[in-house]
Amino acid sequence: MYRPSRALLFLPVVAAVAGGPFGGDDFGYVPPNRSVAKCEEQVARSLASFDRCALTCNVRAAKAAFKGRPIDLPACAQTGARSCRGRYDRVSARMAQTGRCPACLSPPAQGLLADSAATRLERTAAAIHCRAAPDTAALRCENAVARNVARTIACIASCHLAAASAGLKDRPFDEEGCERSCRRSYDEASARLAPHCPPCLGGAEQADLADQAEAAADEENGDIFCAGGSATTTTTSTTLAASTTSMAPTTSTTSTTLACAGEGAPCGATLDGCAARMVCVDGALICRGTFVAPPPLGDAANPGTEAAPLSSIGAGIENAALLGVGAVCACAGGYFEDLTIVEGISLRGGYDCTTWTRDPTVNFTGVTGLPPDGVKVPPGVTAATSLDGLFVAGIAGLADVSSALTVTDASPTLENLTVTNRVIGTSQTPPTLCALRIRQTGVSPASPTIDGGEYRAVSPAGGTGIGIFIEGASPSLTHVVAYGAGADMYSPTPATAVGIRCVGCAGTTISQSGIVGGPATAMSVGLWASGDVSGLSADQAFFWGGSAGESAVLSYGTLLHDCTGTSTWSVLSAGYFFGSPAPTTGIGFAASGASCAPSLTASRLIGCHDCDDSTALECDGAPCTVTDSMLNATFDVPGSAGTSYGARCLDGGCALRARNTITTLDVSEYHLITPGEGIGVDIEGASPTFDANVVDGPSCSHGASISSTHSALRLRDSTSVVTNNLLRGGSCAGASEVVRFEKGSGPEVLSPTIENNTLEYGACPGCGTHTGLLVGSTGSVPPAGYVRNNIIRNTGPVGPSFAIYEADASSDLAALENNDLDDPTGVLYYDEGTTALTLSDINALPGAAGNISADPLLDTTGHLAAASPCRNAGTATGAPATDRDGDSRPQEGAFDIGADEFVP
Repeated sequence: MYRPSRALLFLPVVAAVAGGPFGGDDFGYVPPNRSVAKCEEQVARSLASFDRCALTCNVRAAKAAFKGRPIDLPACAQTGARSCRGRYDRVSARMAQTGRCPACLSPPAQGLLADSAATRLERTAAAIHCRAAPDTAALRCENAVARNVARTIACIASCHLAAASAGLKDRPFDEEGCERSCRRSYDEASARLAPHCPPCLGGAEQADLADQAEAAADEENGDIFCAGGSATTTTTSTTLAASTTSMAPTTSTTSTTLACAGEGAPCGATLDGCAARMVCVDGALICRGTFVAPPPLGDAANPGTEAAPLSSIGAGIENAALLGVGAVCACAGGYFEDLTIVEGISLRGGYDCTTWTRDPTVNFTGVTGLPPDGVKVPPGVTAATSLDGLFVAGIAGLADVSSALTVTDASPTLENLTVTNRVIGTSQTPPTLCALRIRQTGVSPASPTIDGGEYRAVSPAGGTGIGIFIEGASPSLTHVVAYGAGADMYSPTPATAVGIRCVGCAGTTISQSGIVGGPATAMSVGLWASGDVSGLSADQAFFWGGSAGESAVLSYGTLLHDCTGTSTWSVLSAGYFFGSPAPTTGIGFAASGASCAPSLTASRLIGCHDCDDSTALECDGAPCTVTDSMLNATFDVPGSAGTSYGARCLDGGCALRARNTITTLDVSEYHLITPGEGIGVDIEGASPTFDANVVDGPSCSHGASISSTHSALRLRDSTSVVTNNLLRGGSCAGASEVVRFEKGSGPEVLSPTIENNTLEYGACPGCGTHTGLLVGSTGSVPPAGYVRNNIIRNTGPVGPSFAIYEADASSDLAALENNDLDDPTGVLYYDEGTTALTLSDINALPGAAGNISADPLLDTTGHLAAASPCRNAGTATGAPATDRDGDSRPQEGAFDIGADEFVP
């Protein structure tokens, strides 16, 4: 396996200057001026294209020989009219005739570069196609390794180009880091391929191929970027030392004066940054442009004007580089080519091929790159380079992970793209398909701006589909739609469908976007993030999970799994997809990890509309903060769940929940083999601050089991501070309680504080027992729990009910002070599960004092009337500083009882 030397690992980022040496392990000089740069950069691109083309010819020849239909390899690579060498020579001749090339890049010199490359590539091809009689598996491996080598050569060439451009502009660029990024990508692909390859193409052999390609690319760089010198004429005499290799002095004098008067003048329309301009060839002006159309209108021999466009986007990019033009315009049709975007040259689609008017919604410009990376945006590309109005399609190959569009260590602008990746043919193993893959592997930023567009992965059955895969990058997404599965019932259903998957996406922003997991057979997630999410922000975005097939499906709207850092959210996040079959388990928003601290405000979280298990919010060990939001365990009246939670705080999870509206909604026994639960807020092993929320327990319109647990709030092993909340018990006919306090066991029993809340429950004839506060224990434990200044009232007619119910002798409270227990038809306090107490008995209990029993005179919004007996009847001990409306306490010298503080 390739391991860079320690010297390479610690090379600094150097700002090379125009005319000066590249530095590092690269031969050659930064171009002295823009005119020379156009020639040298074009030769670099042409030579990389020649390498890729020649290796592709060898792949085709190997396939043809295997099938018993050999092709003419020399005609493909060297001698044919449309051979790799023929295309290289034509571009070389055009560029040489512009007068921009230095003497060290004369036509003979450019020819020698290709001759040397051809010899080198023959050796490379022989090493790759190493089996005399390959079987199908070996042939697949050989072809994949050839493509991997070709991609790496092109990637390194892109690094050299970016370094030359940066040096010309006196900007720093980490060229060595860029090359290491190329090598990492090669090694990752090699590691996946090696187990399926013959011994002659094992991991070590593939590493040798990459070593040779890197060394050749760095050496050829000196022959390509050869001018150096001043910005007006190129007169250089240089001796370059690197390791033990030297380059003999080369002297050249090249005038940059235009060879023809009128060169650069327009010779056709200028449209959206695309242009046609005159260039000088053999003393004559010839038109060249950056307009592209599919055959037969487009042709490689055309100049590239609107009337006579080129036939490939790659040729358009070459002309754009030649002319110094900033865009290529591609009209409607399909383009299948190995395409790598170049910094400073944008690509625009959606044009009518006749009128060149633009409407991407009508004129579909389709671009398909080669697997596994599809269309590639290489390191160093910035936001000045855009892809706009294109339909990008991927065709997954042998790789375990493939994408239709891949951005590596680059920050382009992606506008209104429709990107889809799918398997063509039959996949051998369950693959992972991504529509868009954004990865940061080096020091160059990967922060693309994505505005509009749809990104969809259509994975085969058993595979994984990811709309957008973010790896260590920080893109900005606005008006984006992403899906992890196909669009219709005829699309295959993957095992896992994810709208956006990010592994380390600190600084990513998502706004006004819709992200959907989609149908899956095992797991569906709208947004799934892990690793560092510091600064991740989602605003006015929708995250949906997915629907079920025949098997059980776990579905999340948003899943932050073992993440670190603080993130902010103002979203709708639902554990299902609207209008589709319900998954087995639906969770709207879930977070785990002690350092994972999402902050949600003005959000709506929904568990599921008809699941067996449904939860709006689950924070397992994660200190979530949730404010001013709506949490619904299920959705709409027809929806129900067997086990339903508005919110769950588990094992240290949750830090603050304030001013939220939380509903359990409908729970139903038809989902379950055994009874489930319907709980508004479930706090277990956690101690959040819980203030000024409105929480409704479950309803049971579908007939929930009478042995289910129904509560607005459950506290287990918690020291939570619960203040200023309006807690309502729900409408289930079975037994229920507003607050269920379950003491833990052991020498230290945790005591929550329940203060200045309003608890309401409604007894009904023929129903199970309805309770305001139920206290239970798991054994012989001391008193625990501080209950002060609460209104606990029965709002129903008649039926079995208790204001406070102690389940056993160990269920005593540590403090019961200044509460209003209002239950005219039930029991105020049931002591130790055996004895009904009167008000005077209650106030005689240890830790009890100042409790009353009277109608609190609340209005329909839960506020105190002026004549309420709860006014000025509370205790100051532990009382909160404000009430549920934010009004300060006390207003009149003494604290009120309940969630509301009366304002005179």
